[in-house]
Amino acid sequence: MYSNLIIICLLSVLLSTLSITFVYYNLFQSRVREDLKINLELLKGTGFFDDADSTTGIANIKTDNDDFRITWVRSDGKVLYDNDTDAELLDNHLNREEIAEAFETGVGESIRESETMNMNTHYYAELLDNQTVLRVGSNARNLVSVFSASIPAIFIAILVIIIICILLSQRMTDQMLKPVEEMVDSIDSADIDPVYDELKPFSDKIKKQYNEILKTANIREEFSANVSHELKTPLTAIAGYAELMESDPDTSDRHKHFSREIIKSAGRLRSLIDDTIMLSELDHSGERNLEMMRLDEVVGECVTMMKLNAEKKGIDLEYDSEPATVMGVSELITQMAENLIQNAINYNRDDGWVKVAVSRKDGKCILSVRDNGIGIPQEDQSRVFERFYRVERSRSRATGGTGLGLAIVKHIAEIHEADITLNSCINGGTEISVTFDEAYTR
Repeated sequence: MYSNLIIICLLSVLLSTLSITFVYYNLFQSRVREDLKINLELLKGTGFFDDADSTTGIANIKTDNDDFRITWVRSDGKVLYDNDTDAELLDNHLNREEIAEAFETGVGESIRESETMNMNTHYYAELLDNQTVLRVGSNARNLVSVFSASIPAIFIAILVIIIICILLSQRMTDQMLKPVEEMVDSIDSADIDPVYDELKPFSDKIKKQYNEILKTANIREEFSANVSHELKTPLTAIAGYAELMESDPDTSDRHKHFSREIIKSAGRLRSLIDDTIMLSELDHSGERNLEMMRLDEVVGECVTMMKLNAEKKGIDLEYDSEPATVMGVSELITQMAENLIQNAINYNRDDGWVKVAVSRKDGKCILSVRDNGIGIPQEDQSRVFERFYRVERSRSRATGGTGLGLAIVKHIAEIHEADITLNSCINGGTEISVTFDEAYTR
């Protein structure tokens, strides 16, 4: 829009300048011609040119303009008088266009150009009663000279117009786009109407597509949630039968091995279903009522609950905290902390450690979970919070991962308007920090 507006203005300036220059130049030529006619009439009135046989008194004619030329020519073309050059030195003037025309019609005009001086000489001649021709001439700027003289003014005008165009286009763009942006922000509202009539078909189409997308997304999420709920019942039955088979003394060792694999896969599938249901609930939860809570206490309870799990895998789980109050939902914060700590335990090494901390800094409360585990490759770090994204599928299967844990963490952080940072390197451990706004008690 900026460039188009500037181009239009520049073209307008150039075309206007050219048009005005041509008009002005034509008026200027007409003015020069009228002045020459007036001056010639004044010269005729002096009576100096009535007698072709005498030039007495002509030499006394004085003009204030050095460019003004007076030439008196006899019927045979001989120059009787010229105020610029000695008449005896001038050649025959019958071949001059304006003089020949004056002898023929009584009046003659012509313009001769001087390319070296960028000037034009305007001539006007009349046939006198004594059959001689009196001619007057004057130098004036030609069209190129007039246009060249206006170039500085053109550049100044262009510069001013460019500045004005930039300011105006910015303002116009903001004014034009503001209603469109408001319409986009309220596209899901049935009451919003486009400010511009031209946008109404576009608005109606976008609203329709937007509603269809929402409807499809809701159907998909509801289907996912419903299927997940429905799968839990048969999955529980499968796991129960497998446990009975494993504990039956009549079951062979081979069948017990199969039963244990069934139980393990059922547990992994149950975890996947639980995480899917959790994400579905988070997607449909809408706005949450946040309450003032002690982040350090909620995380401390999670660490206590997961101590046994860490000890089973030979992981040293440590917790360091200071009082930290935030606005949040304790159940969701608990889920977030559990997922972060469980990931740090699962993707660790033998005799590894996990350090959980809650601290305060510059009006922020920070939950950090750090381990000395296998780490995350640099190229995968930007995607680990995506749903079902796994750095290595085989590694995730081995640890029982669902690929949804960090996606849940990210979703809960968004609900609390918290920021997540990730620092990791291969075989150098991982640290994930979640930063909340501190809530101040009165």
